[in-house]
Amino acid sequence: TQEGRNGERLKHILRDNPQVYVPRIYWVYTTSRVLTVEYVEAWKLKDLAQMEEPPVDLRRVTDHLARSFYQQVLIHSFFHADPHPGNLAVLPGEVLVFMDFGQMGELSEERREQLTNLIVGIVSRQVEEIIEAISAMGVVSKQTDWEGLKRDIEKLKDKYYHKTLEEVSLGQSLQEILEVAFRHKIRVPSEFTMLAKAPITLEGVVRELDPSIKLAQLAEPYVAELLRARYRPSR
Repeated sequence: TQEGRNGERLKHILRDNPQVYVPRIYWVYTTSRVLTVEYVEAWKLKDLAQMEEPPVDLRRVTDHLARSFYQQVLIHSFFHADPHPGNLAVLPGEVLVFMDFGQMGELSEERREQLTNLIVGIVSRQVEEIIEAISAMGVVSKQTDWEGLKRDIEKLKDKYYHKTLEEVSLGQSLQEILEVAFRHKIRVPSEFTMLAKAPITLEGVVRELDPSIKLAQLAEPYVAELLRARYRPSR
């Protein structure tokens, strides 16, 4: 029942995106033991990746996949947390189909704001901003070594400093920052751990379909919109 409601909610928030399709849930044929979902005639993404001459433009499919992920996370704060090739299919016209809604992530408005701060800190390479975002995201322990935390974030900054957004793995950088937080006894909520896992899965899919597309680069307009919203006079 929860999986069905997840699918329905995802369909609702993506209703204005013509490049994404979410199958309908048939509640009249659904019970506590059986979930009945619309059958969709489409190509599985894992099959398309293995075709020599795929019937659709894989670059456009990849672009739609990445943009719909950011739309889910950064605009609606509700996202498919397991976007592997077996859970994705493609209709003619490069329309992406999401399936299997058992693993979904959700962020409160406060959590989304914290995530924005973290991404801005990563992109602008501001150590203090990253530390502030990590502190706000998690439960800080009395054992937290603030100087050690700052040193570890500085090391990450040095690692990414000379890289362009094209070269940055968003999933890997989020994962590394969460690992630093754990190391310094900051308990980060499970929704952020789930959020760090999803882009890693997604980047694997993107790499297989079209390695020239970079997830971090495609995040820019969405983060810019969140920043504009944050600094509006009404706020």
